[in-house]
Order: sequence, then structure tokens, then C-alpha cells
Amino acid sequence: MAFGKGRTSVEVRIGPLGATVLGKLTYERWKAVLLSWRRCNGSWMLVFADLLRYGRERFGDKRVDEALFQMQFDLGDSIKALAIGQIPLGLRTERLTSEHMFVLAKADLTEKERRHWAVVSDKEQLKPRELQKSIEAGKVLKQADIDRISGHNSGIATIQGLSFWFAQWKRKVGGDEGVLAWDLRQQEAWLVEVCPIVELAEKVAKAVAAAKVAP
Repeated sequence: MAFGKGRTSVEVRIGPLGATVLGKLTYERWKAVLLSWRRCNGSWMLVFADLLRYGRERFGDKRVDEALFQMQFDLGDSIKALAIGQIPLGLRTERLTSEHMFVLAKADLTEKERRHWAVVSDKEQLKPRELQKSIEAGKVLKQADIDRISGHNSGIATIQGLSFWFAQWKRKVGGDEGVLAWDLRQQEAWLVEVCPIVELAEKVAKAVAAAKVAP
């Protein structure tokens, strides 16, 4: 990493043991080094993903896996990078981090939906967790919305939270059609679990109806 030109050039060498500055940096150039390193650190996982994608396309899965094993890369990082590498480069922006890309990669989305949420996340400046919860809910949720729905810090689960998690579960199993396609044993087991909720709903419905007809 070099800064300046000619005789005023200062080189910063970065190796396994740290950084060595060869020459004298001005305050402005020193800040430029810090900024460059910050950007490198932030893009590490994206670069890793790009290198793995290139390796798989150029050398095949087996040789890439062998290299990762020989170099003792962390398995979790490798899996994450491989997932991110499946995301088209055109979806990346400066606001979207590798964490955003990982959320998009592991979500059960079509390519059109994935592009939509990438654009929404960038426009709304969503944090990775906000993006994940927004995808699950099918609408934009900021942290305050997530806390309100989940009943965070209230100590009591909210009705909105119950509705949110049910909607999320229903979406994952394929909606009404998914549940109706289950075999008889699965449907019976499901009825046993939701029976208390249904019974309570019926009691509330009767109470509301009675209150409405009361003088």
C-alpha cells in the first residue's frame, strides 16, 4: 500500500505480524491509511466470497474445498462466503454489507424478490437484522417495529407478536395450501397444538358478540 508519488512516496507494508510504515506519513495520509484499512476490513467477507466463486468456476468444487482445508479457513466463514458468492454482483451497494448479502442469500426468495429486497434495504438503510425481519414479515420493519411486535422489554408477549410469528410460520410451510397438503397424522398433530388457541378465540368471539347485543 503506497501513498504519495516519487521521493515523497510512503509505503505501508501489511503482513502476518502487523503493519510497518516505511517513511514518514503526513497526518492526512495517515488518516487515508486508516480509511483504506477500514474499507478493507468491511469488505473482507465479500472479497472472500468473490475469490471462492472464482475458484469454483475456474478449478472446481473439490480443489477449492481442498485449499480451504489446507489453509485452515474457518468452516463458518467458508460456508457464509460460499452463500454470499451466489448473490449477483449487481445487487451490491456501499450501504449493503456482507451481513446484508448473507441475509439475502439464505432467505427463501426468488431472484426477483431478492433484487427487490436489496433495493429496499439500500433505500431504507435497513440493518441486517431489520432486513431479515422485513423479509419474514413481507414489509419493511425497523428495530422499533420489531421490538413492538415481539414485546421486547415489556416482559409480556403482545398480540401483534403472536400474529407476526404465526404469519411467519404460515409462510414457511406454504400457506393454507401447504397445511392442507399434509397427511392426516400431521394435520391431527397440528390441531392438538392449536386447539387451545382456537378455543380461546371462540370464547372471545362469544364474549364480543354478547357485549354488542347487550342493552
